[in-house]
Amino acid sequence: MEGKTILLPGDHVGPGEVYAEGASTYTEKDEVYASTMGVLDEESRGLKTRFRKIQIERGSIVYGVVLSVFENFAILGILPEKSEEGKFAGIPDGKILVKNASKEYTRSMRDAVKVGDLVRAKVIDVDGDTAMLTTSYPEYGVIKAFCARDKSPLDRQGKDLVCPLCKGRERRKLANDYRDFGKINL
Repeated sequence: MEGKTILLPGDHVGPGEVYAEGASTYTEKDEVYASTMGVLDEESRGLKTRFRKIQIERGSIVYGVVLSVFENFAILGILPEKSEEGKFAGIPDGKILVKNASKEYTRSMRDAVKVGDLVRAKVIDVDGDTAMLTTSYPEYGVIKAFCARDKSPLDRQGKDLVCPLCKGRERRKLANDYRDFGKINL
């Protein structure tokens, strides 16, 4: 790649009057910086990247790991999508309210998810830098859970989850394809 300048996130592209801010850059104090890895394009005065950022919007399907669980809601870290289309930009967190956990009555979010669970959810709204999520439908919910005692992946037995090591039983709001999802593109 002789003669090409490769920039990493945070690298200085140039002054704002020479380089245009775009999807792969950001401006700070009239200076343009790279927000993704790319090749400096002197001709168009910008940064060319292989990836475009995918915006999370109402109806998007996301995967996340449960970071915190409270009585009325859970916080998920949304996992960046790795695909030919690109990767999610700008929204690192998701929130599931207890009323959006299941179509069935759910007393507490602690009955639906636990810290460390992998979850598939649907975006119902975007509030600033947080995606409001739902797992109410059968295809959404926990897709992989771990034992609270020994952190082993739990096996599904009917509506319960059973630890293969300690034989403990746990409950979650499961996706209909719990641990039967094949390859997840994360």
